[in-house]
Amino acid sequence: MVESRLAKEFSTSRTPIREALRMLVVEQLVKEGEGSLRVFEPSYADFYEIYELRLSMEPYAAKLAAARWDEDIALRITDNLQQTSAVLEGQRRIDIIQLNSEFHQCIWEACRNTRIQRMLENVSTLIQYYCLLVLRINQLQTNLFAEHTAIWQAIASGDGELAYQRMQDHVEKDLRILDVARQEGRMQR
Repeated sequence: MVESRLAKEFSTSRTPIREALRMLVVEQLVKEGEGSLRVFEPSYADFYEIYELRLSMEPYAAKLAAARWDEDIALRITDNLQQTSAVLEGQRRIDIIQLNSEFHQCIWEACRNTRIQRMLENVSTLIQYYCLLVLRINQLQTNLFAEHTAIWQAIASGDGELAYQRMQDHVEKDLRILDVARQEGRMQR
């Protein structure tokens, strides 16, 4: 990726291009190396690291959320679930990814642990990328609404252990889908 070429292509100065590239590096979508910038090409190892992080943090965040959620979060999650149900009928992948991201961010907020929230937000762009990949591999077949509803019901009932288990199952499902894709050669190592 060359700043001057991108600036010319987008008819802008190099300053906004430089800032955009810096942001993409921070979000880990562009990699620096050997004096150049390259688009991130995820491997299975990259994916697995993100999912190990998710499995170590998101179920615990759901458990904490069961004891710490408030009415604002409840309203946001209820609205999110209604939108998710409607969007899944239309199968618009980009809307599904956005709503999935919003649901998980609500759980991160509800856990009321800013360090957990910050760490997960740090990799949220990569999480979205892999969710998109899972949807593509799964040809948009998803139980997202049912899984999110089950997680929310456990949180809303105050059952932290059940919320933990349901979130763990939810994240592990994506891991299994990508494991199968790797084994079938549809994902690089």
